[in-house]
Amino acid sequence: MVAEGKNILDVTGSSWISAPQPGQVSTAPKNTPYPIEVFPEIVRDAALEVHGYVKAPIPMVACSALTQMSLVAQPLADVARDHILISPCSLFSVVTAHSGERKTAVDGSFSKGIRKWETDKREEQLPQYRRGKAMQSALNERKQARIKKIGILEAKGRHESELEQKEHEARLMELEDQATQLIIDPIPHLYYEDTTTEGLIKSLGSGYPTAMINSSEGGVVLGGHSMKEENSLQFLAVANKLWDGDPIKQTRKQAGAIDVIGRRFSLSIQIQPDFFSKIVEKGGRGSGFLARALLASPESLMGSRFYTIPPDCMPGLDRFNLRSLDLLSLPLPVNDRYELEPPTMKLSKAAHHAWVDYYNSVEKELGIYGEYELVKDIGSKSAENAARIACIFQVWADGPGGVISLDHMIAGNAVAAWHLTEAARIFFDSNKPQEISDAEQLSHWLISHATTLTRKDGTSLMDDQGRVSPAEILRFGPHQLRNQKRRDQALLELMSDGVNHIRLIKEGKKKLVQVNPSLLNNGTKNNSN
Repeated sequence: MVAEGKNILDVTGSSWISAPQPGQVSTAPKNTPYPIEVFPEIVRDAALEVHGYVKAPIPMVACSALTQMSLVAQPLADVARDHILISPCSLFSVVTAHSGERKTAVDGSFSKGIRKWETDKREEQLPQYRRGKAMQSALNERKQARIKKIGILEAKGRHESELEQKEHEARLMELEDQATQLIIDPIPHLYYEDTTTEGLIKSLGSGYPTAMINSSEGGVVLGGHSMKEENSLQFLAVANKLWDGDPIKQTRKQAGAIDVIGRRFSLSIQIQPDFFSKIVEKGGRGSGFLARALLASPESLMGSRFYTIPPDCMPGLDRFNLRSLDLLSLPLPVNDRYELEPPTMKLSKAAHHAWVDYYNSVEKELGIYGEYELVKDIGSKSAENAARIACIFQVWADGPGGVISLDHMIAGNAVAAWHLTEAARIFFDSNKPQEISDAEQLSHWLISHATTLTRKDGTSLMDDQGRVSPAEILRFGPHQLRNQKRRDQALLELMSDGVNHIRLIKEGKKKLVQVNPSLLNNGTKNNSN
């Protein structure tokens, strides 16, 4: 620590250790490339086209594609890991990123076919839907009229009234039968954003049986009414049951209360890093909500997304959206109560072996000192997510039905494994002390950005010996380190034994920070001692 009132520039005697091989500031899990290459070709081509033009991070693009695929596939198939472990193929995705990362543009690319189908289907069904609602309203009025007459006759209590009352009761039963037989197919409502828990339950229970929450501003969803202190656990519990495909039965029957049975539901939101921690505090992990989600916190591409002329065509994305239309056009597997009863897709024998291997490899790392010790909750759901992803890939490749192939299961394992490792990285970072996070930020800035910055006079901020002024760190460095106390603490961390990222030197009266030459261009900078 920097002593009270003492400036780090008074520290003397800093030097490289012999044979400079800088250690790590921390031992965070590695940020590995997203395995986009394992996606089915029809999805991979579309994702790479969207990434190339929109310039959003690949993990964000992939999560958007996956959840839109999930929305299309979830009513068509459930997935069986064995004869007992059967679940929907719905997915939850939570991406941590700042506003402006272009999630809306990415989602709009992958949802174009879905939204076209939804619009066309609504226009097609609307006349019939309105007629059905009118008939339903008329039946209800006639039923109420009969009930009123029955009440009046009961009050009279005469023999003639009893005979007339029985006629009204018989007619009321006929009206009840007509109401039961009147089936009104709900109009598709696939996307939700700003909704309450009660509104979501009512709409799903009485409306179209498959949907998703999709938002580029997750605070609208998780920061609104649903996530007020008294409502947060209720919303998270409802979301968990929808992911599981379990019925939601109203135990407190209030007016208009509706049970949610035979529904499928996905979720795709982007939330800012600060708000992510609030979700954790409000029960996001304790409730199991985040354990079910594919988590990602990609490095921002802001600052490198220079204007690109729009391509004349994006054939991969066109194929993706046409495939959405094809799958959405398949009849929904519903019963006479308009509840989904999707067929179950099983893993092939080879795919099951691959899934078991993945399951066991994750389980081994959940124990003490294991790679996934910090994310046991998320690790416990990872193999299930792998099977869900494999099922979605199979549906998109060959349609519902049949068995899930080894290739798709291997792909599902790879994607689930990436998200599990990413979750470990996210929660490792969230548990780090501020001075370690600051030191990592400063090291990254010194090694990458500072080497390319120039002053107003055109001279390089960092000289050819990897030296930069501490004052210029305050002026040009990471925003949170434009504070002398935090800058000094970060510099001390980077100078410490076993880290050795920097040293402090004097050149005449000037005091400079010099970056360890082995960190700059693989050690090709001038290694002045």
